[in-house]
Amino acid sequence: MTYKYLTHPDPTHASYQPIAIYNNNIWQSNPIVRVVASSTTFWLFTDLSRSERLFTFSSHSMSFETLVKVGYWDNTIVTEDSRIFLQGLVYYQGDYQTVPMYLPVYMDTVDIGQFWRSLKNQYKQMRRWAWGVEHFPWMVKQFWFKDGQGKKIPFLKKIYYVWNQTEGVYSWATAPIIILLAGHLPLWVASQQERTTALFQNAPHILALLMRSSMVGLIVIAVLYTIMLPKIPKNYKWYNYLVMILQWVLVPITLIIFGSLPAADAQTRLALGGRFRLGFWVTEKR
Repeated sequence: MTYKYLTHPDPTHASYQPIAIYNNNIWQSNPIVRVVASSTTFWLFTDLSRSERLFTFSSHSMSFETLVKVGYWDNTIVTEDSRIFLQGLVYYQGDYQTVPMYLPVYMDTVDIGQFWRSLKNQYKQMRRWAWGVEHFPWMVKQFWFKDGQGKKIPFLKKIYYVWNQTEGVYSWATAPIIILLAGHLPLWVASQQERTTALFQNAPHILALLMRSSMVGLIVIAVLYTIMLPKIPKNYKWYNYLVMILQWVLVPITLIIFGSLPAADAQTRLALGGRFRLGFWVTEKR
């Protein structure tokens, strides 16, 4: 991190983000929690490869000078770890970035040794992360409202960040459900005349082809994940590796239960406001 800071052309105009890898207690975690944690890890990998859209997340670093200038972390919100990047972006009128650091920070999954309680905690953790949708109204206010502080940010950069934020939280809540239903939806809503069209007849087959193609990516992730695993505990047997491989069949389920549902939950709560708003829930870990 010191090297990154000293070699950056304007180091106070940047945050520094390492790679968060959730595998400290991966062997002791139940398969569902493992799949969710590994999916989070690989999502963060893809974000670090696109530094132009990278927000800060969880553990990160920035200069104390910038931290003072932007007014420190906002302790009235839930997702202050990513808001602090936006505060820097607004303060420096768009001249701020998150610099990826390809070094790991190893973290625990939410597994606490109790199956159902661990799943409940996993849902609440994902819902807290999905509460990042609270950045959207803040960004709009800061970018375009009269009392906003980021009005001098270049127009295209403002559109870029607002679009990334909006598209990200929207697809988080809807994409897995759309994928699940899209191929069969025409069968349920089409009229008899529409059922004879080529589009109607081919929709399920096209979706099936796309899903089979996406399996390639899933297999690659499963292989990389297995390579990244920490050393297996001495009291574990060979079949624990087999479980690590078979657990990936749970991905379609986890995408909805621990992806779409907590994201839709968080976004709906924010839209309703009042007593539906979330406070900051501290993740319970063993």
